[in-house]
Amino acid sequence: MTGATGRADTFKIVFQSDRIPDTSFTARFQIYVMNSDGSSVGQLTFADTARDSLTNHVKDTTSNFHPVWSPDGTKIAFASTRDTNPQIFVMDPNGSNVVRLTHNSAEDAQPAWSPNGTKIAFATNRDGNDEIYVMNANGSAQVNLTNHTGSDLAPAWSPDGTKLAFQSDRETNYASGS
Repeated sequence: MTGATGRADTFKIVFQSDRIPDTSFTARFQIYVMNSDGSSVGQLTFADTARDSLTNHVKDTTSNFHPVWSPDGTKIAFASTRDTNPQIFVMDPNGSNVVRLTHNSAEDAQPAWSPNGTKIAFATNRDGNDEIYVMNANGSAQVNLTNHTGSDLAPAWSPDGTKLAFQSDRETNYASGS
């Protein structure tokens, strides 16, 4: 089961939701975990709920999104705007020990763990257009894999970890690429 870890009777699903939206401002996503039967929903990331005294809008516009389990279930990689533009972070399954992996002025998102858990592929626009990069699971050795004028997004590893599939608009409107 994608996005799950554990025994068949204790699968956990990690997901993003704007389930408590502030309709007076753009939706802000937070990350949650629940059992595969929908029970025991727990929130892992939280926005600061302080409000502007003049507009009554929530001041914190942070979104946390694109959560994905590490293959061994000990970490969750995700994207977040907590430091302004979207970057890649990892955290423990209970939401603690958050570590920022990418540090640049571009938008980094859509993390995808390699099957052995040593690499994370992600989409970024740091080269002026959307590209697929790969880095070590600790954020080091970030390398551009696609390096093309087309927009490349949504990386997904092959089961053996030797290939990446991705979405691209190189020849048509987002035909599959590999």
